[in-house]
Amino acid sequence: MTSGSDGFSADDPRPHDDETPGGSGPSSLTAAPEPDTDGGPPPDAEGTPPRSPSKPLPAWQESVLLVGTAVVLALLIKTFFVQAFYIPPSGSMRDTLEDNDRILVQKVSYWFSSP
Repeated sequence: MTSGSDGFSADDPRPHDDETPGGSGPSSLTAAPEPDTDGGPPPDAEGTPPRSPSKPLPAWQESVLLVGTAVVLALLIKTFFVQAFYIPPSGSMRDTLEDNDRILVQKVSYWFSSP
């Protein structure tokens, strides 16, 4: 094995300093990314700038959002999963229900049974 002045043998598959991996000529080292001129954080690996932290909502907007979300969830649960009813006990129910009792009706079992 012979070795050249750069320390690589002739049989070495690694490129020499004066060659690029795909051809001949001087190799170019990857330059460090240039910093943004606006002073913000550098872009991520895909080149998109990172999202800046969002400002918190004002108290009135947050309250409206929370109440709206609670109403929507309550309607979904009441419509599809469980609902409370007040049924005044009739003659056959007097043994098990008392006055002002409420019953909860679960609706999930009706999804999988035939009418």
